[in-house]
Amino acid sequence: GDRPACLARSITKRDERYQRGTLRALCDELTAEATVRGECTVIIAGAPARPEAPDATTDAAHLAASGASVRTSADFLVRRHGLPRRRAYEIASAAQR
Repeated sequence: GDRPACLARSITKRDERYQRGTLRALCDELTAEATVRGECTVIIAGAPARPEAPDATTDAAHLAASGASVRTSADFLVRRHGLPRRRAYEIASAAQR
C-alpha cells in the first residue's frame, strides 16, 4: 500500500539527505529529479494491524467445548483466521479456562 516511508540518501557523506512522505510522494519526487545519484536506503512503515476477526474467540470456545487441545485450537485459528501463532495460542488458552 501507500505507506509512510523515509528515503535516506548518501547517509555517510556531507550531503546526506532525508525525505519523508508516502511511498507515492517519494516516487513522485524522485521522478521529478533529472538524475538520482548516490546510495539510497528506503525505510517503510509496517503494515497496519489487521483487525482481529470477532469470531476467532467464538471458534476457540466451540473447539474447547468439544474437547480439542489448546494446540489443535491454536493451529485451527492460525489457518482459519490468519492470526499470528502467539495470538492464536492466547485465544485458545483463554477459551480453555
